This record gives sequence, structure tokens and C-alpha cells, in this order.
Amino acid sequence: MFKKFASLITLSAFVFSLSAQIAYRIEINSKLNDGDTLILANYFGDKQYAKDTAFAQNGKALFSGQNALSNGVYLVVMPQKNYFEILIPKEDQNFELDVPEDLNPQNIVVRGSKDNTLFLEFGAFAREQGKKARDIRAAFQKAKSEKEKKELREKNANIANSVSQMRLDLAKANPETFASKVFMSMTDVEIPDAPKDLDDEAQKEWTYNYYKKHYWDNVDLSEDGLVRTPVFHNKLKHYIQKIYPQVPDSVIAGADRLINKIDEEKAPELFHFAVWWLTNTYEENKTVCMDKMLHYMASSYYCAGRAWWADSTTVAKFCEHAKNIGPTLCDKQAPEMLMPDENKKLQSLHALIADYTVVAFWDHECGHCKKEVPKLASIYRDSLKDLGVKVYAVYTQGDWEGWKKFVKEKNLPFINVANMYGMDNFRENYNIISTPKFLILDKNKIIKLKDVPVDKIYEAIGFLKKEEKNSN
Repeated sequence: MFKKFASLITLSAFVFSLSAQIAYRIEINSKLNDGDTLILANYFGDKQYAKDTAFAQNGKALFSGQNALSNGVYLVVMPQKNYFEILIPKEDQNFELDVPEDLNPQNIVVRGSKDNTLFLEFGAFAREQGKKARDIRAAFQKAKSEKEKKELREKNANIANSVSQMRLDLAKANPETFASKVFMSMTDVEIPDAPKDLDDEAQKEWTYNYYKKHYWDNVDLSEDGLVRTPVFHNKLKHYIQKIYPQVPDSVIAGADRLINKIDEEKAPELFHFAVWWLTNTYEENKTVCMDKMLHYMASSYYCAGRAWWADSTTVAKFCEHAKNIGPTLCDKQAPEMLMPDENKKLQSLHALIADYTVVAFWDHECGHCKKEVPKLASIYRDSLKDLGVKVYAVYTQGDWEGWKKFVKEKNLPFINVANMYGMDNFRENYNIISTPKFLILDKNKIIKLKDVPVDKIYEAIGFLKKEEKNSN
């Protein structure tokens, strides 16, 4: 009797231990063939990453593991490569789903997950409203009268409002759920009417500033799970690239405003993603002067030791890049150059008196330079000279005689200088990796624009003059 009792205790302990090791268990019941493969994947930014694989048996497939899944929006990819979305909250990672062949969320049955009951309820409603919206758009294409088109627009707006309201109602009724945080992050901020005592332009500015200031009000920036939804990435992209003008100081201000709102301690992954996305996005951005944003992110986070996720190689790369581009960021004074001209007379860049100075780095043996530099000479004679512009043209190589010959043959009407003595550190100061390279400086030798194509230089200087006039 005792032996049987002892064996029972041992068996019970074993079963309990085994069950305790299962941190998540998601069962999919559907019309599946034995051996069918299902994939569980999570969003991260605008990408998806596989997290688990399950194989069907007797119409069931089971995702399970000993380590809890990070919360977020997940995709269940079915054997036919179609998929449906579910929520994985921090808690309650043990639930079942009965899934129809058409994956219609209206017909998916959930057991054991309030979050997914809410998520699929909203998905079903949104799907039905989407069908109505498609019908309205089709009718709009056929509509002939303006009255009919107006009515269809109103119907479409009512559908969009009903979806937003449904989402908001579910969120407010279930504030304790992860679903609520996802729904609220999808909800745009409500903008009040601007003060009536302002004129039209001032009202527009007030509305814009309010929207910019309150853009993140509905997003819980202490919730890491939002980084594993498509919502956060889309909102971040819209915020930085659409709300803020794409000029460095403006984008930097927007980045700061967001990052300072993120609770780095509670949401380290959200912080990680925001810093990483902003840095990498502007590393690849070739907009004129936008490398200032990259320099700021690299200096403020990677080189400051705040990018805890980055290895030493990545940190070194960003810090080296920041060091290289630092001297020639827009709105900084261009480094001085004191270099000999064709007569070996030293010419100072800073000593030039001109409303605007074009600095051109070039090589007479560079194929692209052979086309662009004479083109710049032609533009200079035709228009730039009359704008009070001077060109400080720097030959970057060591063929003194070949350079002088090219200058003479092409009749380059510039201040032509060369690194004759190999003493000037212009390569490092100006980060000269390839040629040609063009910069536009104002009368104080402040870098206003750089990497401007030759055929856009006249237009660019015209723009700068207009800006200068408006600022005065």
C-alpha cells in the first residue's frame, strides 16, 4: 500500500514538473492533414520572424515551449501559406483556437484567451466594414452626379468612424488587457478646435503643433510588446517622415521628443527599436544635409554607450562615421583650406569675399569629373557669377602639370587650387572618399548645402537667397 502511494506521489511530481516547464501552449484545431506544417511568427517593425513550428496530427497542431513568448501580434501561417493574426499577451499563453478554412475571424472560436476574443471580435467587425467600404468605392467609380458622390463619401467616412469607435470602445471596456494597448495605439489623437481669435494661418499652425505634441498620447510607451506589432513601426515612420519637415534640425527634434517619452527601464526593446530604426533609416537617407541626423543619433546613443544591444564592431562603425562627417555637417563653418593656385600663390577659403562659395573637389582623371567640372564652369559663366558666387575648386591628386593643363584647356574660371605640397588635411576634414564633391557655403563660410548635383546648384543658391530674404 505504502509503495503504491509513494509511486503515485512520484508520478504526480513528475507530471507537475513537466507541466510547469510548458510556458506557452497554443492549440490550433482546423481542417488539417497529418504532417501539415504551421508556423508561428511575430512582427518586429515591418518584418516578421518565425518563432515556432507545429505539425498537424488528427486535425490539430500544437505550438508549445518552455520559455514564454514575448508579447505582441503574431501570425499563424497555415499550410496553404495564408495566415491569420493573434495576440500573445504576457500572461495567459495557454489557449485554443478553432479555425475555419477561410480564416474568417468571425468564425474563429477562442477558448482560454480574453485578449484574442477581443482581437478577433474587432477583426471580424473590421472585415465586414471593409466589405461595405469596397462596395462603396465601386459605386463611387460608377457615380455620375456630384450629389451621389458626396453621399458615398459620407457613407465611407461613417464606416471608418464606426471601425475607430468599435476599437476605442473595446479598449476602454477592457483596460487591463494587452488588446486594449494595441487598440489604443491604433487610435489617432483627437484634435480640439483651434482658438477662434487666431487667423487662418495661425489656426493651422496651432492644429499642427497640437497634433505633433500629442501624437503619442494614446500609445503606452512603457509597453515593450508594441514593438512586436506593425502599429508602432507605422506610427514611428509616419511621425518622423510625414509630420516633421525633412530637414535635420526638425527631424532631430522629433526623434528627441519620442525617445524622451519612451520608458527605457520598462520598455527597453521599444527604446532599442526606436533608436535603431532612426539611426539606420538616416544612415541610408541621401537627402542633402540629412547626415546631420545620423551624426546626432550615432553620437548621442551609440558613442555615448546607450546602445546596449550593439556589439563593439557596430559601435565602432557608427563612431568612426560620425567622426568623419562631423567637420562638414550643414550649418557648421567649413574647415579652412590654404592651398596654392596655378601660380603657387596660397589661396585661403575663408578669405574669399562672396555671397556664396561653391567648393568643388575634383580630379582631372576622374571620368565623372571631366563632365561635371566643365559643366559647372559653363553654369558659372552663364548665371552663377551674376549671383555673386565664387568657386573654390580643389584638385585632389598630385599631377600638378596635368592639372594645370586641364584647367587651361577647359578655361575653368574658378579659384583653382591643388594639394601641391601634400600638407593640407582636406581629405580628412571634408571626408573626401570620391569625386566630384560639391558644397555650397554662405558669406560666412557656413555650409548650407552639400552633395548638390551640378545642374541643381543654380537652383539651390536661388533657394538659399530666397530663404535669406524671408528670414530678414
